[in-house]
Amino acid sequence: MLLGILMVMFIVTRGFSYARYASNEVFNYYLSSKGFYFESDDLSYDTKKNVDTMWDGEKVYFSVSNGTNDVLASEVDITYEVSCVVDELDTTKKCLLNGTDSSEIKATLSASYGCKNDTDDGVDVSSYDESKCVSAGYIWGAKISSSDLYFEVVDEVNEVLNAKVLITVTSIKPYKKELSASYNLIKDNSQIGNLSMAYEENSLNSSLVVTNSYNENKCVRITWNSSDFVFDNNSFDVLGYETDNDGYIDDVFFEINKMDSVSLSFYKKDAAITYNDLYFNLVESNVCQ
Repeated sequence: MLLGILMVMFIVTRGFSYARYASNEVFNYYLSSKGFYFESDDLSYDTKKNVDTMWDGEKVYFSVSNGTNDVLASEVDITYEVSCVVDELDTTKKCLLNGTDSSEIKATLSASYGCKNDTDDGVDVSSYDESKCVSAGYIWGAKISSSDLYFEVVDEVNEVLNAKVLITVTSIKPYKKELSASYNLIKDNSQIGNLSMAYEENSLNSSLVVTNSYNENKCVRITWNSSDFVFDNNSFDVLGYETDNDGYIDDVFFEINKMDSVSLSFYKKDAAITYNDLYFNLVESNVCQ
């Protein structure tokens, strides 16, 4: 009696997930019996979940292949579609695939044939033609091939600090099979870099050294009180500037390369005051675009 109750509880609580798992296994077995293989280490039939808390904001790579190993591979071309969706509400972020301006692409995994060594003799048979391959006792058949893909998350309005993305890859010919993965991407700004300033006084002028320790170029805006400093406009080629009512520059913006520093020169108006970097304000901006 107790065993029967436990079995019923197992079926109720675990039955649906197990049934889906069993169904997937049966379907994959059916496709492999037809000589069809469509696989990925980065995606899965039940949506593989990926979390990256050290995302650098750059491309995210994934791949699909037409085989499970060097012996088992599809014998026909596989046509497939890829879609990329930013899985967030009310967002201006876009997901783009393989350097295109689109979140959807269509491609083909081409079947190829060659000599395959299914033994442990260590012989490299990759250059064998079919006749030599078969006469030497090796296998001539379809070889595994793969497609390398990537997506990027862009935003024309805001800086992308994190993103939730759903990738779906679906084979459409000769059989339909769907693989997918979710990506939770998070930039850890404390780890990937920062923008900093260091103020140095010299005998004739002063220098403000701005450093970018990010692994990407940054647009920087520096402001100050024009009653404290006169900016030496010849010291650094800024992209633009603003002036106060008297025509003195009090705001400059420029682009600084990744892992680089630039120096801006100033003349202080009151020699009796000891200045420091707190007299300047630095912000990351999008005005350089």
